[in-house]
Amino acid sequence: MADTFGIGISALQAYQRALATTGHNVANANTPGYSRQRVLFATRPAEFTGAGYVGSGVQIASIERIFDELKASQLNSATTGLARLEAFAAIAQSIGDRVADAKSGLGAGFDRLTSAAEDLATDPTSLPARYVFVNELQGLVNRFHQLSAHLESMDQAVEVGVRNSTTTINTLARSVADLNERIAAASSSGNPPNDLLDERSRLLNQLAGQVGITTTQETNGAVDVFVGNGQALVIGFDARELTLARSPLDPQQSDVQLGGASVTAQLSGGTLGGLLDARGELIEPARNELGRLATALSLRLNELNAQGLDLDGAQGGGLLSVPVATGRPTAGNTGTATVAVTYADSAQFRADEYLLSFDGSNYSLRSVATGAPVSLAGSGTAADPFVFDGLEVVVSAGAAAGDRFLLQPFRAAAGEIAVIETDPRRVAAAAALGTVVGSANTGAVAVQSLDVTDSAASGFLDTVTIEFSAPNTYSVNGSGSFAYTPGSPIVLNGYQLTLTGAAAAGDRITVQANTGAVGDNRNALRLAGVASERILEGGAGSAISVNATLISRAGSAAQQADLAMQAQSAIKTDAEAAMAAVSGVNLDEEATNLLRYQQAYQAMAQVIGVADSLFQSLISALRR
Repeated sequence: MADTFGIGISALQAYQRALATTGHNVANANTPGYSRQRVLFATRPAEFTGAGYVGSGVQIASIERIFDELKASQLNSATTGLARLEAFAAIAQSIGDRVADAKSGLGAGFDRLTSAAEDLATDPTSLPARYVFVNELQGLVNRFHQLSAHLESMDQAVEVGVRNSTTTINTLARSVADLNERIAAASSSGNPPNDLLDERSRLLNQLAGQVGITTTQETNGAVDVFVGNGQALVIGFDARELTLARSPLDPQQSDVQLGGASVTAQLSGGTLGGLLDARGELIEPARNELGRLATALSLRLNELNAQGLDLDGAQGGGLLSVPVATGRPTAGNTGTATVAVTYADSAQFRADEYLLSFDGSNYSLRSVATGAPVSLAGSGTAADPFVFDGLEVVVSAGAAAGDRFLLQPFRAAAGEIAVIETDPRRVAAAAALGTVVGSANTGAVAVQSLDVTDSAASGFLDTVTIEFSAPNTYSVNGSGSFAYTPGSPIVLNGYQLTLTGAAAAGDRITVQANTGAVGDNRNALRLAGVASERILEGGAGSAISVNATLISRAGSAAQQADLAMQAQSAIKTDAEAAMAAVSGVNLDEEATNLLRYQQAYQAMAQVIGVADSLFQSLISALRR
């Protein structure tokens, strides 16, 4: 009877634990990250008798956690991808909506400024028309400021997001390390601590939502976690912290470091990766493109206004302040050299930032965005500056080997431009120069064009008389003898005069200041065309076309990010479903198990009852 009792008791204990495990599964059916558990039964060692081996019952071999490491890895990867796209798409959508907005975008500002300049050209002496032009110019500047402020606020939001994400990552990493220690201690018994393993898996999934990770399993049950290109975040029971420092290239931005070394460029995926990608792929390019446009437009408007005469007959001046191109030594420079950046040719401008490096003998230049080398011309001195992409750079003495300089010609430009001429009388609607064909001319010589090249040139407004001594020879103000070729420009004091037709001896053409011609509107017409004038992209792009490209790129980026996010969301949903199919609790299955274990428990209770009855019968027989 003792064997029957022992078998019964072992079975009651085993099925009691099986019922408890099933109940645990049902209780956690809706617990996020819970993996269902299964009891594995094993036969207890048999006992040898004269008749052979007799079984001694059942025992719990282990309580198994139903978990698939591959599917968990796929879920973590899907979580990383979706979190990155959610952060990226939110910023892309915000930028796309703002630059394309009909009320606050640049397109409407260009239209209003063009219309105001056209009205001024219709009546150049009208003070109200001049007031409207100045006001619309201020309105366009305000639009640049608003867009710049929006992009700046987006950049600051990224800074906050990066700070919050690194804090979350550090908290999760410490929790994983703590769980590693508890799991290793609990695993020493030979049985896995299933609930602790579930908790760690849940934390790893949350960590994957913050940054892309890879993991490896140690023999003691601990998990090592790596980020970036294999930089260790958690090793066994120890967690390392991500820290933030000022970027050595750009002190306005944070640099993510691990163990004192920068890992910003290596981090990808998750919320943190999405924020960093959005900064590099969306915010910075948009700020530089907007700044490039603002700089080119301010330079050209000032240039055009200086080529005309205002309502009082004086040569026009600057309408807008020209942004200051930024160039600064990077952290870690040992030399004392500084750099000065100036604008030279807006047609060659690129919406980029540059890193100028000195190796002790030579300078080299690379694009910050792409890392591609940029050709340099010149020696970098005041007499011979470096020339590239429409910029001129002068490096002072004192550079040491290894020194680097960050050049940001356009990042802050859109927020810096300002209207500096608010007097409507100072708008130069009239052309600065006029031509007079001699009344006594007998030849067919005529003025084809008069193009200003440098309104600041000495003698720009001085009267110049071209007199022909022969059909193919002329003098300037009575001096010199120059060959005349019809259609070939004659270069004078900051302008080019092009004549056509055959000349006769004694013919005269006079170029003089257009003083007193208050009704002249030639320069107002040029101001009206500034937004559509091809001053960018090597002479192929205008402010309007470049803004349209900016809108198109921002809109496309937002659309592509949204589509990618939808696709990635479906991938994550599938990964979650695959994980649930393996590890999720099936209530129907658990109900069946409950019934099966209950019936087995009750049957074994009957076995014990029979054994007790037999035992009592035996005791009664022995008492006789």
